[in-house]
Amino acid sequence: MAGPRLEVSKFALYVFMPIGVMTFFGSSYFYSKFVEKDYFDFNPVPRNNVAGSMEGAEKQRLAFEEARAKKIALKKQQQASQQE
Repeated sequence: MAGPRLEVSKFALYVFMPIGVMTFFGSSYFYSKFVEKDYFDFNPVPRNNVAGSMEGAEKQRLAFEEARAKKIALKKQQQASQQE
């Protein structure tokens, strides 16, 4: 079997390898060099028109409420026809 030196070496590798990897990939150097410049080229920051999005949201809400009212009315009509 292997001696205690091998066990200490394996332990050091198991402990310090993940710490080293997390330190390297989590550093600001790695982010600024490899991630930041490419990320925003592929995924640009959306430019939202607040007024336009509010109007769109209001239209979507009204359409949802109208569809919900129709669904409730249809359900009530079906229940009334089943009771007759």
